[in-house]
Amino acid sequence: MILQAGKERHKMGFTLLELLVVLVIMSMIIAMSVPAFSTYQRGARLRSASREISSAIMLARTQAITLRKERAVVFVEADREFGIAGDEEGWTLPPGIRFNFTGTYEVLLTPTGRVEGVLPLRIKIFSDENGNGIWDTGEPQREITVGALGHVEIN
Repeated sequence: MILQAGKERHKMGFTLLELLVVLVIMSMIIAMSVPAFSTYQRGARLRSASREISSAIMLARTQAITLRKERAVVFVEADREFGIAGDEEGWTLPPGIRFNFTGTYEVLLTPTGRVEGVLPLRIKIFSDENGNGIWDTGEPQREITVGALGHVEIN
């Protein structure tokens, strides 16, 4: 096309160089956000697991009061599972989340809604970032505390 004197040429679209620059900038932004997203995802799994544990304990307390019989929430470290004793269904901790104790742990709730045992009960879970199965300094953890009256607090 021959340009006439005094008239500007109007661009119709983008050049290949402009598209490449935009793609490089977008790639850099995505590359920087991936580590932040994975950290957020591990934290979200830890928060979710602590809420599920809290819900299981509150459900067992409600059942103990309603049914007027003891209910226990059992935690099995090796299987990363927990549930209300006698129920067929239970819960499994999300991938990468582990209990910070060994063996089996039990929270016993009485028909009055109180908790038996050494109080307050503390259940710790952590994000096993290096996959060694034990809590290491720097790995995020949460503590679920159960008081004498069966009230649950997540720290």
